[in-house]
Amino acid sequence: MALLQIIGLNKSYNKKKVIEDLSFELQSGEIMGLIGQNGSGKTTIFKTILGLVKKESGEIKINGKLIEGNSKGYLNTIGTIIEYPTFYESLTARQNLMLISSLYDEVNLSKEDFLNYLHLVGLDNSVDCKVSSFSLGMKQRLGLAQALIHQPTILLLDEPFNGLDPIGMKEFRDLLIELSKKGVGIVISSHSLEELSKLVDTVTIINQGKVIFQGKKTEFLSLGSIKNVWLLKTDNIELTKSILNNLNIVFTERIEQLELSLDIESMKEVKEKLLTELLRQDISIINFSEKQNNFEDIFIKMQRDMEV
Repeated sequence: MALLQIIGLNKSYNKKKVIEDLSFELQSGEIMGLIGQNGSGKTTIFKTILGLVKKESGEIKINGKLIEGNSKGYLNTIGTIIEYPTFYESLTARQNLMLISSLYDEVNLSKEDFLNYLHLVGLDNSVDCKVSSFSLGMKQRLGLAQALIHQPTILLLDEPFNGLDPIGMKEFRDLLIELSKKGVGIVISSHSLEELSKLVDTVTIINQGKVIFQGKKTEFLSLGSIKNVWLLKTDNIELTKSILNNLNIVFTERIEQLELSLDIESMKEVKEKLLTELLRQDISIINFSEKQNNFEDIFIKMQRDMEV
């Protein structure tokens, strides 16, 4: 049985459809990436599930039970970060968690429990620091701690990587993976597509409130087939460009490297000529590899195709 089922959800603002006939399921231990442009309805979807926005029609089920008018009961099963988490700035991290935990009837945490949650999100050294002194990344960490204190089975995370440095992102990612292994179902909405690609099992793409793709990560990656495109980085880009022009190889300049388009019929011969010429002119090759599919390229292509 799915942890979360959304069936035919609809919502409009000023007669404009923001969510249109939306349906998806979240299984135990699944990490789903909810991807879309700004204004595509992602945050509204989360707020509607949480009861912060009233749906027009459709069904929301938690563990197979239809949710109608019992928000307090089912919200105990959901932890969330919506956009930028807010806290009482004059209180410490520990005090904020204690205050939030008091809102849950069945949560009774000890002082050690609060310390454990703050340790879990990497705030060991800031337990008794006022939140007013926190960076955005630290607030995101505290946001995750408050989302976990009632041990939810579902996490809804809207832009959870905001303000995190690379180390923080990896720690955050590792923690979410561990939670999924324990059966927690997670939906993440983020513009950090590279981070999502390292994390998710499934992908749901939203465009103007409609689902335009749902499937496994491997299925999504297969949509952006990149054939005969190679990335080349050398220690002399300008001379390399000259060689490519002389060999009539089509290329595009990227950051610190060149993207080559090779004809499949003559690819082997052209590559041999290129490598021979680079070697002859004493140019060192730093990287020469086939371009791989990535979330960003595929998503951008899908959006452009929708505009045609």
